[in-house]
Amino acid sequence: MEIRRVVGILRLIMQQEAKHLTKRQWLLIALSATLLVILAVAQGIYRGLNFNDFGQMTKRGRIVACCDNSPWGFSKNAEDGERGIGYQIMHDFADSLGLELEIVIKNNPDDVLKELDKGYIDVVILPTAMTRQIKSKYINTIPLLCTPLVAVYNKNHGEKITLDNISQQQLTVQPNHAIELRLKHLENETGQNIRHNTVNDISLNELIRLVSLSAINGTICPKALADTYCEEYDDLGYTPISVEQEYVWVLKQNRQQTLKVVNEFLIKQNLSNCQ
Repeated sequence: MEIRRVVGILRLIMQQEAKHLTKRQWLLIALSATLLVILAVAQGIYRGLNFNDFGQMTKRGRIVACCDNSPWGFSKNAEDGERGIGYQIMHDFADSLGLELEIVIKNNPDDVLKELDKGYIDVVILPTAMTRQIKSKYINTIPLLCTPLVAVYNKNHGEKITLDNISQQQLTVQPNHAIELRLKHLENETGQNIRHNTVNDISLNELIRLVSLSAINGTICPKALADTYCEEYDDLGYTPISVEQEYVWVLKQNRQQTLKVVNEFLIKQNLSNCQ
């Protein structure tokens, strides 16, 4: 309900009943009017954030994207400034539409998806493994990457992680449905009990740094990311633990028009490495 309409109704009531109202009733009307105005304003703010189509997003003048702190999402340092594959692509997309870009950073992939579920985020720009759960709950862009999961370890200190000895390692991983699913399947395939700790508040960048420092035995991430990290840390090695998976950006089910425009941009820029 618009604020003008609320005020108009209250004014009409007061004109008709003013002569018969007590001070207590006047106070109740004043409090009710204040509450209605607050609700009307809140509803307007909510609609501005929790829209469900591309037209409303462009009217708002900005696109809100969520990712993690990694080379695939968003990272920032003194030497390179703001970078990250997801950030760079979405920055170009926003520029092409004349929109501002707001980036929301979360520590891990599961938290990124939870932020999307809240309704504030337009699109998750962290490439997400195309699992059955993702396909059933969200809509997704064209595949951006096709890459397997790998176990990352320090090749200069400690034991190389292989499929034969992975059960003897203590892996430290992020909350990530695709990783948990793959470890469960790997246990069934190998008959091994794979030990791993799940940490909620550590970014992938930090986990990789801890592997390089030999502070943890190893972690798991997509091979395409591991290749990037190996360029930064020359003491890292990795072992594939899955077949190739498609990685996509995801949106809520009610964002079909936004998805169409995003896909058109990704295709035009030839940004998929999947054959």
